[in-house]
Amino acid sequence: MADKPGKYATALAAINQPQEQPAGLVLPPKNEPLRGKRSREGWRARQVLLKTESIQRAEDRLKLREDRPNFSDLVQFLLDTWLDTPE
Repeated sequence: MADKPGKYATALAAINQPQEQPAGLVLPPKNEPLRGKRSREGWRARQVLLKTESIQRAEDRLKLREDRPNFSDLVQFLLDTWLDTPE
């Protein structure tokens, strides 16, 4: 029996062919993706237990601010302020 090409032979042949690129085509470098605080050096995730009502009230108040800080910015500010006060 003669070898018949399989049903995927054409697709495999197309994949195995080297792709020609037009001369002088240079792709722009990718910009570094935005990284959250979790990925940045100097920040570490911590888990704390807070009352649901307090969190909701704080988030509502943060939404009203023009500079739109997030919840972790608020907690960081409060912690820094507390640490800067004398014992």
